Amino acid sequence: MSDEKQRMPYARALELALAFIEDIRDGCERIEIAGSLRRKKAEVGDIEVVCIPKIVQGVDLFGGPGEKMNLLDERLGGYRIVKGGEKYKQIALASINIDLFIQPDPATWGVNLAIRTGSADFSHWLVTWRRNGGALPGNMWVREARLYSTSGIIDTPEEREFFRAIGLDWIEPEERTAGRWAR
Repeated sequence: MSDEKQRMPYARALELALAFIEDIRDGCERIEIAGSLRRKKAEVGDIEVVCIPKIVQGVDLFGGPGEKMNLLDERLGGYRIVKGGEKYKQIALASINIDLFIQPDPATWGVNLAIRTGSADFSHWLVTWRRNGGALPGNMWVREARLYSTSGIIDTPEEREFFRAIGLDWIEPEERTAGRWAR
């Protein structure tokens, strides 16, 4: 058996991703395909999905506020989870893995989706300071999918807002290729 990662044609991976998303959609406030599938690569090695889980307040026996319930966890009950915790889960399907990146804070969606869309070189370029060959202004930094500046936290509930905040024009996912942006 080879250590080389198996790859799948784009159309088949998209079909599996859309079926997975449809199956867990009710457990999410927001969900979107990321990674090489979003970049429309001809072949993909895994499926990456970013989501915000739907959390609902339960009711106790007396009608008061009960335990909070994560509906995403309920929707994932039928899947084989091979890795993960609160913010990341790897789900094994028969022919490909799904990397599910769970973003609990809507204000950080834009940064997380941009980074998880990749490519790896592009994502690294996005979060590297300009003085070091990256895209990030010297007064900003990214930590745990949140954009900070010397003035404070910058919310990025949309990917375009993240690009705008760091002084970039929108770059289509298909144009975020390895080597093009890295120096």
